[in-house]
Order: sequence, then C-alpha cells, then structure tokens
Amino acid sequence: MAFYRAEWGTTDIKAQGIMTVGKLAKRRCAARSHGGRRENCGAVENSDHISVELAPRATEEVRDLIRELDRVLSAEYSPEQRHGLSLEAIFQPHIRFFLARLDGVAIGCGGVVLFEDFAEVKRMYVRDVARGRGVGQALLTRIEAEALKAGLALLRLETGERQVAALRLYQRAGFQPCAAFAPYTTMAPQAIVASAFMEKRLK
Repeated sequence: MAFYRAEWGTTDIKAQGIMTVGKLAKRRCAARSHGGRRENCGAVENSDHISVELAPRATEEVRDLIRELDRVLSAEYSPEQRHGLSLEAIFQPHIRFFLARLDGVAIGCGGVVLFEDFAEVKRMYVRDVARGRGVGQALLTRIEAEALKAGLALLRLETGERQVAALRLYQRAGFQPCAAFAPYTTMAPQAIVASAFMEKRLK
C-alpha cells in the first residue's frame, strides 16, 4: 500500500526503539565530533530543511523505515490487505525509491513503480515526529517528477480507507478517487475491502 498512512500510525516510539529526530541528530552530531573538536549541531526539531534523494539500494536507513512501516500496517490490517512491496522487490529497474531527510536525518520514504501506461505510488511512510512539516508532500513532488520523466502522465495509488490523514494529503495534492486497477482487480474482494484507490493526472 501507499502510506503516508504513517504514517499517522500511533506507534510507541520508545517501546519500539525508534529514535526521534532529535536523538538521531544527536547521534550524528556525536559521530562528527572528534579530536576534542565539537561540531555546531543545532536542534533538528526546529528546522524544516527537507531533502529527497534516490536510494539505489537497501541501506540500513531504508531497512529501518520499511520495518517501521510494516509494524504500523500489521497493527491495522490483515496480511492479505497489505499490498506493500517487499524490501527485496523495491530495488528493480522499473522502480524508483526515495529517502526524505530532515536536516540530514532520514525521516521518510516513498517509491514509484513505472508501468507501461501509468505509475503507482508505493511504500510511502513518514515518521510521526515529522508530521505536518511537508515531508509527505516533498516525497510526492519527487515521485510525480520521476513519473513525468518516464513519460507517464497518470499517477495512481492504493491506501487504507481508514487512513484519514493520508487521504487528506493525497486530496490536497490533487488525487481523486478512482476504481481499482491492476493488479488489485484480480485480487479477492476481501483483500481490497479496506483499500482506497486514487489517481492524479500529471501536467
């Protein structure tokens, strides 16, 4: 599924061992400080510098984000209702996968599958600590650009119908509800009963 579903999952960050943006930044700062010389490391929470980069392989940052996303989804949906690509399936020639960073800290991810006549958003996820800071929109903007670069003017997605924040994000970005599309049309009704399908015509 495509989830800025995060995305708004109610995960217990401390219980699951997921570092907050601030803790991640402190660790990076400590790693950069050496020989008695301290780097000037500002508070990441107070900055909104977002960058989106292509992830060519499954780095540890990618693995961490996908694991977090899978935990969120497994708490809300049955296995047959979760349609996200496996980590092994993400890095294929027809798929582009991106990492979003907030002041250098990996805070979200998202991918796009390039089919013959449309592109599909996959594995969208943003950590709760970055909610409302434009990370999801930054990922969507990069995904749309990648689809257009491939000559595809139609972008589609599947997400959970209970993911209110995700649906609002996609609606704000110009996505409209649509009928189920392949490969979901060949799935059992129970597999997509909790799915919402959307699409956007790109300029």
